[in-house]
Amino acid sequence: MTYFIKTTEKDLKELVDDFLFTGGGGSAHIEQVLGGALQGQGFGFDFYGLFFKGDDWDTETESYYFPTPIDNKHALIETNAYVDDQVNDSEIGYIPLEMLYNSFANVVEIKSKDSNTTQDIPKLEKMLAELKKKWQIK
Repeated sequence: MTYFIKTTEKDLKELVDDFLFTGGGGSAHIEQVLGGALQGQGFGFDFYGLFFKGDDWDTETESYYFPTPIDNKHALIETNAYVDDQVNDSEIGYIPLEMLYNSFANVVEIKSKDSNTTQDIPKLEKMLAELKKKWQIK
């Protein structure tokens, strides 16, 4: 497998947006994504995965899957390209937790303007506040 590691702020933001807004992605499951993040658990769907340090694996397993272990200040988003039923390429980015938090907050703000999801907003806002505290976001 070939890893293409995204490093610029623009590329990382695009990777987060792809994870959150592609198909039935993270924004459609924001409650599960936030709940998982609060527990240090990632979330995956289709070709995307969100991972946190210690996310159901040990350091040896993590170093097998990713070129650099995930630290306490970042999450990792991975997107896979499949050819002939095999993963051939993987784009990954080590996302600063503050950037990820801000993107989650943006999803909740967008949902707050949708009359079909407004009843969920207080719960999502509470989860965001807990995550902000956990990740020590200012």
